[in-house]
Amino acid sequence: MAEEGFIQLYVRDFTNLATKAESGQEVEAQVQRRVREAREAMFAGDPDRLGSVMTAAHASERDDFECSIEEIDFLVETAVGLSGCYGARLTGGGFGGCTVNLVDTAAVDEFIEALTAAYRARFALKLDTYVCAAVDGALARNTAQLGSNPREAL
Repeated sequence: MAEEGFIQLYVRDFTNLATKAESGQEVEAQVQRRVREAREAMFAGDPDRLGSVMTAAHASERDDFECSIEEIDFLVETAVGLSGCYGARLTGGGFGGCTVNLVDTAAVDEFIEALTAAYRARFALKLDTYVCAAVDGALARNTAQLGSNPREAL
């Protein structure tokens, strides 16, 4: 009797693992689509589209990978509701850390002030912010193998 229960439990656990594996493949495909869409949005200079991709990526980190925390979720949800913010997401390894927010240059100061105040009101903690600007990243140096446009390899 105990052996039958063990076999049933094992089969049930195996079924859950198979379901998780299928779900993992689906999540991986979604991540790949978001990477391509983010790339296209950046090359097109479309911050609205890039922001949407970033926010969707955060939702995946939170829901599919379960590696976000309440404070980070609060920052993302609050940020995307503020004027001038195109999108936001968790960055780093998860389980705390930072968010990256895509914010219109003209709105940065007001954005920081509003997000800092909201975070302090909710968690009674100081929020550190860092402003940076996007620049061209690394490009392939051996373009002979890539053709005439090294960006095509990205």
